[in-house]
Amino acid sequence: SSSSAASDVYKRQSQRAVHEGQLHSSFSSADDLRLLGRLLDIEKAFKQLPRRVAEADLTVLAVREPSSERTLFFEALGLPFGARKSVWAFCAAARSIEWLATEGLGLPVCHYADDFTHLEPDGTAEAGGRALESLLKLLGWRWKSEGPKVFPYSATFTCLGAVVDLSALHLGRGFVRNK
Repeated sequence: SSSSAASDVYKRQSQRAVHEGQLHSSFSSADDLRLLGRLLDIEKAFKQLPRRVAEADLTVLAVREPSSERTLFFEALGLPFGARKSVWAFCAAARSIEWLATEGLGLPVCHYADDFTHLEPDGTAEAGGRALESLLKLLGWRWKSEGPKVFPYSATFTCLGAVVDLSALHLGRGFVRNK
């Protein structure tokens, strides 16, 4: 049934939800550990994944040109944004990126759709950011690197409609609030 399938998906997701690691010896106390974070957004994410060649006849779009009132036809080469199967396909690709970043590079990264939240200690944020971006570049992905939604690592950052405040984490307090 669909409810048991959804339950199985939830169980698998919850089993992966915790990432643990050892505190590096260079951090002698909690006062030394100041975490920063940022959100990295994949640029035009769905368009970066190709649709199946066999489905070419299903991805033709018709648009009426207002000035001439002609109908123009375009073939979509990438996944159509918002289509249910496109979301599933992209999330599988994003989960693979997350796995490579966390397991392969040891980066504390998680994703929600095409947004990757990345936390780093203050002293390694620049190097960690370069590592994540190098991974994406190696895999052929483009991400937003300039514009109004691109921010540097910070103790307070916005992530998917929430503001994450890590500025007092070294004192044992962290905050998440609505944007």
